Amino acid sequence: MRSVLIIEDDDLVRKSLRILLSRAGFDVKEASSGPESIELFTKAKYDLVVTDLLMPKMSGAQVIKKLR
Repeated sequence: MRSVLIIEDDDLVRKSLRILLSRAGFDVKEASSGPESIELFTKAKYDLVVTDLLMPKMSGAQVIKKLR
């Protein structure tokens, strides 16, 4: 199964993305912040990462740089 990591600080947006991607056949993991996403990313491989760009603590652009 294809896996996706959703990084989104807004609970409603994150839940909506989880529902849509789960219905599309993805195994979905969620993070509500940049630091949380980096921790999850070090523990598993993901086929796709979907991130919010404007988040407190760490922006989506900063997360992408760290994950690369």
